[in-house]
Amino acid sequence: MPRGVPKKVDRSLASLASLRRLPLYLDVCRQAEAEGLSIISGTVIAEQLGLEPIQVRKDLSLTGILGRPRIGYALRELIQRIEFFLRWDVSHSAILIGAGRLGQALLAYRDLRRYNFNILFAFDNDSQKIGMVIEGVKVYDIALMQEMLQKNPAEIAIITTPDYVALDVASVAYNAGVRKFWNFTPRRFRLPPGVLIYTESMLTGFSVLSVRDPTA
Repeated sequence: MPRGVPKKVDRSLASLASLRRLPLYLDVCRQAEAEGLSIISGTVIAEQLGLEPIQVRKDLSLTGILGRPRIGYALRELIQRIEFFLRWDVSHSAILIGAGRLGQALLAYRDLRRYNFNILFAFDNDSQKIGMVIEGVKVYDIALMQEMLQKNPAEIAIITTPDYVALDVASVAYNAGVRKFWNFTPRRFRLPPGVLIYTESMLTGFSVLSVRDPTA
């Protein structure tokens, strides 16, 4: 644990909106550190992201850090506290179900590994993909998924299959012990209680871009 980071923080106090903003703050802080800065203010972070400073300070207070009035936050400490709060300072194991174009793009997305998100295996039913090694991750026959998960438990399953099989493959992963799902298909599905499903909707972003007028 980094020096100065509290042993306990109450992550249950964080809203979904706050959890979405904290990685944005971390990006701003990392860029500032790369530019040689050692101090950053909530106002500067807010200006970079088009947010209100009071919202930024409220979100950052979740991590337990206290900024100095008229000075700001110690940059290195702030980075450590955000990473600790997001649990990005510990390893998270995952599997990828669906090794098509989107799945391969996620395997190539290096920022996931940068924050200790480790994809152990990929699975697919396409004989041309089975056996491939993509960014160091081997693709296995999806028929082996439950057996492999029982031997090598994973925390998270990433689903990038066609939408009509999303529930089927999620159910197999659930039966093998997975309780967190990152769903990249348009299909929303339910599993038994005690499961976390986060659906990434590209259509949501497109709806904003297609409707909002940037000059309004």
